[in-house]
Amino acid sequence: MNDTVALILSIVGAVSLVAGAVSGGWLKSLKETNKLLREQNEALREQYKVQTERYTAVVEASALLQGRIDVLATLPLKGIAKALKTLSTAHGELVDSNVKILEILEASAVTLALENRQVAAEVEHVRTELANHPAI
Repeated sequence: MNDTVALILSIVGAVSLVAGAVSGGWLKSLKETNKLLREQNEALREQYKVQTERYTAVVEASALLQGRIDVLATLPLKGIAKALKTLSTAHGELVDSNVKILEILEASAVTLALENRQVAAEVEHVRTELANHPAI
């Protein structure tokens, strides 16, 4: 019986030693896991903070763009297009009118030049006659 008791005590001791080692290892593993989870939680909180800031910036930019869209929607774009078309037509008419005026001015300049030559010739003729006739 002594051998049996010694054997049982040896087994109990070995089991206790293994159980202590396992529970110590398990406790250590649990602590490491807990530490990793805390680090991940902190990283996720930081990412959440950054994403919240980005979201806020996007919402503000969206509101600004919506304001610009609202302003653009109130512009009378069709009226502006019609006015530009009218101006374009008027510009074309002015160009045509200016071309006609230029043609008239050029023709008048040619006529004036011819008349000036004729008048100059007549004046020269009168001078010649006056020079050839003695004064009365």
